[in-house]
This record gives sequence, structure tokens and C-alpha cells, in this order.
Amino acid sequence: MTTDRFGPGADDPLEEIYSLIESLKTMTDSLHEEFDDSEEDTDWRDEWAVSARHGDYGDDWRIIQRRIDREETTMDAVLMGEDQSPEAIRIRQTSEENLSRFEDDLDDEEKEHLDSLRDELSGAAQDLQERIERLTQQLKGL
Repeated sequence: MTTDRFGPGADDPLEEIYSLIESLKTMTDSLHEEFDDSEEDTDWRDEWAVSARHGDYGDDWRIIQRRIDREETTMDAVLMGEDQSPEAIRIRQTSEENLSRFEDDLDDEEKEHLDSLRDELSGAAQDLQERIERLTQQLKGL
């Protein structure tokens, strides 16, 4: 506990920043371990883009890939809802339908595990957002 110009009990903003950075590094490392176990994973976007350009995933993805190539949108914008083009909307709707069918096919134990992972991710995101907001407020006082 420090007693500096931020008041008794206030953490030093730099310590908070370092702590946040360390948390982000830990999260990033964990994600890399889970999702980047092989070199094949690093090329999936390139392979996806080639297939999308050829229309292997349908006209909507072909059009979206052209827009990605022209830097008019991104894969993240399409999937996260920022891209409101008709093609992106249809892609998200189809993805939601496919995910719903996938979840319907899971047994109870798998559904519980999926719910647990969602809760864990949501909690981590909320904690991170709260820490960022606290740091932002502390840094405004510098």
C-alpha cells in the first residue's frame, strides 16, 4: 500500500500498468499455447483467403475477401459485426445458425464445459475492462 499523491491505499499507476501488461502477456501466451500449437495455424488466413477468392465458401465470402484485399474491411470487422454490408450480415447469420446447430448436437457435459469457458472468458474480459478504466482514470490525474 502506498501513500503518495493518489491518496492512502492507492496503487502507483505505473505499477498498475506493469501489472496489466504482465496480465496481458500471460493471457496472450495462454492463447498462443491453445490456438497456435503448429506452424499450420499461422498460414490458415492465407489459405482461407485463397479459397475465398476462388469462391470456395460462396459468393458472400468471395465479395468480402475482395473487400479485405482492398482494405475496405477486415475479417474481424465482418465477424464482430462492425461490417454492416449485406454480405457480412448474411455471413454472421449463417455462422450463428451453424453454431446453434453445433451446440444442439453437444451432450450435456460438453454444453456445461462450453458454458464454463464462455463464463471464464467473459469474466476475464470484464476484469480487463475494469482495470483499463481504473488505469485511465489514474493516468488522467498525472
